Amino acid sequence: MGSNRRRRRRRRGGGRGRQEGQQAQEQSQPREQSDAEPSRPRRGASSSRRRDRAAPSSPSRLQGVRTTIDSFGGFLTIGAVLIAVGAVVVLIFLNRPGGGGDDGDLSLSLPVAPVDGRLLGDPNAPVRIITFEDFTCAHCGTFNIETKPLLETEYINRGLVSLEFRHMAILGDDSVRSAAASECAADQDLFWPYHDTLFQRQGGAGWASTSRLKGFAREMNDALGSGGLDLDAFDDCVDAGVKDLIVAAQTDEAGQLIVGAGGRPSTPTFVINGALAFQGAQPIEAFRARIDALLPDTDAAEEDESAAPDTGPPVDGRLLGDPEAPVQLVAFEDFSCSHCGTFSLETKPLIEAEYITDGRVAIEFRHFAILGPDSERAAAASECAADQNLFWPYHDVLFDRQGGSGWASDDHLKDFAREVDGLDFDAFDACVDSGEKLQVVRDSTDAAGQMIVGAGGQPSTPTFFINGQLAVEGARPIEVFREQIEAALAAGGG
Repeated sequence: MGSNRRRRRRRRGGGRGRQEGQQAQEQSQPREQSDAEPSRPRRGASSSRRRDRAAPSSPSRLQGVRTTIDSFGGFLTIGAVLIAVGAVVVLIFLNRPGGGGDDGDLSLSLPVAPVDGRLLGDPNAPVRIITFEDFTCAHCGTFNIETKPLLETEYINRGLVSLEFRHMAILGDDSVRSAAASECAADQDLFWPYHDTLFQRQGGAGWASTSRLKGFAREMNDALGSGGLDLDAFDDCVDAGVKDLIVAAQTDEAGQLIVGAGGRPSTPTFVINGALAFQGAQPIEAFRARIDALLPDTDAAEEDESAAPDTGPPVDGRLLGDPEAPVQLVAFEDFSCSHCGTFSLETKPLIEAEYITDGRVAIEFRHFAILGPDSERAAAASECAADQNLFWPYHDVLFDRQGGSGWASDDHLKDFAREVDGLDFDAFDACVDSGEKLQVVRDSTDAAGQMIVGAGGQPSTPTFFINGQLAVEGARPIEVFREQIEAALAAGGG
């Protein structure tokens, strides 16, 4: 038994020895690991070791950056790219929709010059500027805010220039909505103050929402103080959307006219006395130079006043000019045709001044009333004026008053007659009421269609024959007519 106790004591003593050895070994392991694995420092250890380890890698990182830059062509190439991007950003900023949005007070006043819808100034002014614009176009805003007021002061208010605005709404929904709203203002003969309001409030996408357009009308009224819009009528017009078709038709017509004159379909575009003059916002000096070149010489005008009055070229019904002129120009037109209006109000006066007055050309108007009841009624009324040998003055009034459906009601036609000096109004009114000229118009229309188709043309208006030959179809710039007339004069020895 004694020997068994001794064996147990030895085993217990040996166990303690082994445990103490294991503890000593475990305590030594962290120190051994810290020496063998420096990448795993003890918690709270100094970070100086990490900095010491990172330092050797810095040159390799710089080398990597240089390699990346060199792969893009070096510092000069990257710099050039950044400059180019900056230039693009600047161009985008400069060509953004202009105006100040909703901020700031409006600067408005009623025009000094006469106003007739979208025409500002004396309709008989020696210089007519037609401007094709979009209310969302920043360059149009520049012209209207900076240049137009100078034109008004220097030329329009003095009766030397008239300015006509035509829609070319090509920049999206805001363009169409704002143009249509301006037509609602034009119905109340307040197009120009609302026009100025739109360009001062011009902004980014959505600037011409229906609610904003109505708000602009109220701002305009507040700025004017008196003589403003009937807001209920304006709101109803905007909500109805009835003016969108007018804007769309005028935009299409504007594009065709500009391209036909050799221009680009862009805004703003300016036509002066029937000829393409400028595209883009131009400084006032450019307008002054063009306008001054077209204005009559003052000294010559004073001499003309002392001379015998000029009665103009001879007139015989619908024939204007010498019936024996070497060039006979026949115009087939419809008083409801907008392209006919463009020719008659812009190009015909130039042909008259350059060729008809001196007896080289005569122009004959023939009815081609194909656009509905307004066309026939207007044509018949012009025949009533022709009975008093006042066809041409009434012809000009009709094209100047041309409008949408119903524009040529009998009452309107009688009112238009009051603008023609010398008409016997009672006789004219009786002629219109009788309807006796409608058959004359229908017969002329049938004969016109047969003649045009027989000559290989399209039955459309306006169509022009020169010395019996189909010459021009559609509203064309004065240059086209000059070329045709000069060729006919050369062929006839005129």
